[in-house]
Amino acid sequence: MKKNKFLLEFLSILLGLIFFSTFLPKNIVSAQEIELTPLPEPFSSTTTSPNPSVFREPLYPIPYAINDNDHFYFIRPFQPDNNYWLNKEYRFGNVNPISENPHTGIDIDLEMNTPIIAAGSGTVVWAGYGLLSDDPKYKGDAYGLAVSIEHDFGYQGKQLYTIYAHNDEIYVELGDYVEAGDLLALSGNTGFSTGPHAHFEVRIGENEMYEAYNPELWISPEVGDGVLLGRVTTTLGNHLFDHEIQIHNLDTNVYYTSKTYSTMEFIQRDPYYEENFAIGGLPAGSYEIIIQYYGSGYLIYVDVLPGTLNYIRFEGVKGIHNTPPEKYIHASLIEN
Repeated sequence: MKKNKFLLEFLSILLGLIFFSTFLPKNIVSAQEIELTPLPEPFSSTTTSPNPSVFREPLYPIPYAINDNDHFYFIRPFQPDNNYWLNKEYRFGNVNPISENPHTGIDIDLEMNTPIIAAGSGTVVWAGYGLLSDDPKYKGDAYGLAVSIEHDFGYQGKQLYTIYAHNDEIYVELGDYVEAGDLLALSGNTGFSTGPHAHFEVRIGENEMYEAYNPELWISPEVGDGVLLGRVTTTLGNHLFDHEIQIHNLDTNVYYTSKTYSTMEFIQRDPYYEENFAIGGLPAGSYEIIIQYYGSGYLIYVDVLPGTLNYIRFEGVKGIHNTPPEKYIHASLIEN
């Protein structure tokens, strides 16, 4: 009897270990053939809101990557305990109708003098005017008063940089070392700006405007939210520009819309997904996604998983699917 009891207990412990190792999300998964080290220092952005009437879920603590090709390395460049978030009408990859230049970052509509904080640890390599022109004396620079951080971690062996632009005041100097969450500046309206806001960029490899990647794929989501991204092309594989994606949450009956990038010039795409649209802040759950193409609507039902990048692919009359790009299988598609 004792032997059988011991055997049952051993099997129970073994099954428990298998369950936890299989189903619990990991903070970091080493990517196949991808150098992910050094990684950002662990950081949790949970804070007490200065406005008790506003409740926001905390962000997943960085660095966060459930799957091999996730890379949530940064927190939001302001405290996420208020109602502010990005300008949904002017996402990454959209073309500014005034300048006709592609948007190389995201805009966050903040009130004047909202604290701007470091999205990750690193060294300040620019603080002041002239980020675009490389002339600190040029106060007509498009970025206005800007801060740039060279991070002490990278991705795929390349350096990472973040940009914080249009500030009213700056509180760091060239060469300062900052940790995630440290105060950098106060939001403002300097440079090419139509109102108080923060412009935020993620650059890989070189600290140049046209080495910018979509920050929505790099900023940690709120707990319970996921990011939807994908490629939307014609049947022959040509990119569809400014093409609308209709997104319907079947659990909450809330509708979202996103558009593909307005151009593929001067902006970069994720090295694995090669996306041309992305939308973050989607509560995890069941969705129907509809894309119109030459008078016909193409539909797919997908489950948006929390804390990860969720991929779809539209190929004209071939329709929509969510099979990951070649050589990679999303953990949610593996049958247990």
